[in-house]
Amino acid sequence: MDQVLESLWQAYKEAVRAGGNPQALYQERVWPALLELWRREPRVYPSRQPFAVSIHTLGTSPEATVLAVLGAGAEKVYVLHTPESASFLSRLRQETGKDIYPLEIGKSDVGAIYRHVKDLLEKHPDVPVVLDLTSGTKAMSAGLAAAGFFFLCRV
Repeated sequence: MDQVLESLWQAYKEAVRAGGNPQALYQERVWPALLELWRREPRVYPSRQPFAVSIHTLGTSPEATVLAVLGAGAEKVYVLHTPESASFLSRLRQETGKDIYPLEIGKSDVGAIYRHVKDLLEKHPDVPVVLDLTSGTKAMSAGLAAAGFFFLCRV
C-alpha cells in the first residue's frame, strides 16, 4: 500500500503543478486511499493499544480527526466542536464508522474543555482514555492538552 500511496501522491503533485485545484484533487485522489489504509491498519506509534474512550477536538479540516479516531480505536468517541465545525460531525461518523458523541463549545472556551474532560473522566472512571488535540483552534488544542495534563498526569 505504501507504493500505491506514493504513486498517488506523485500524481497528485503533478496535477497540482499542472494547475489543478489542490483541495479537490486531494479529496478525489489521495484521501480515499489514505482513509482505506487507516481503516484496515492505522499507522500509530507506539503500537496501538485499546482505549475505552477518546476525546477529540474538531476544526474545519476533519481529516486529522478522522485518522485520530481510527488510530485510537476507542469504544466511546467524544468530539469537542464549535458551531462552525459541527457540519463535519456527519462526515466523521461516516468515514470512521463510529458513533460520535458531540460536545459543542466556543472556539476559545478553555473552561468548557476542562469541564467536559472532568465530566467524561468521572463518567468513565478507571478506563484507558486518549486525548487528541490535532484539530480545532489553537485554544481548543491548548485547552485539551492542559486538561489532560491536569486530570490525567499522576505523579
